[in-house]
Amino acid sequence: MRKFYGAFLNFEVRSESIPPERYAPSIEVNVRWEDREKSFDFLIDTGSEVTLLFPGQAQALFGAAFRDFEFDRPGDRELVAGIDGVMSAVLPVPVSLNFHDEVDSPEPFDVDILVVQPNPSNLDDSDLGLGNWDNPSILGRDLLLHFDLFVSGSTSEVYLSLPE
Repeated sequence: MRKFYGAFLNFEVRSESIPPERYAPSIEVNVRWEDREKSFDFLIDTGSEVTLLFPGQAQALFGAAFRDFEFDRPGDRELVAGIDGVMSAVLPVPVSLNFHDEVDSPEPFDVDILVVQPNPSNLDDSDLGLGNWDNPSILGRDLLLHFDLFVSGSTSEVYLSLPE
């Protein structure tokens, strides 16, 4: 069995001590778009149907091109609802995702990842706060269903697996 190890991470920026239940299962994924490549920790979310790339990571991956994404164009965008019922515009963007197993062998997926519209649209006005810019990107069921998922709070283990 191939294992793709993750970890329990605290995705909150605060440095104060937090209880263990605030840590979330995550996995590092290498994302490639055109000639750019970045690795991000994705929150593993079995409640999300889709994999989402939030603005902070999107800007890091797409660079200056991220400013040209047109989230308001009806033909290109989709709408997704969060657990709070708030709708967000997303754009599907073709990327390659690589999960690396215990011997660093990649498992590639060519997918359209859903890039979430930034809110606020930029970070120029500090009075508006960070909004969704610091949200962790989410690994949803569209990719999770390719794997078996193991999460153990008692042993602090998180991994995805595939049969050999």
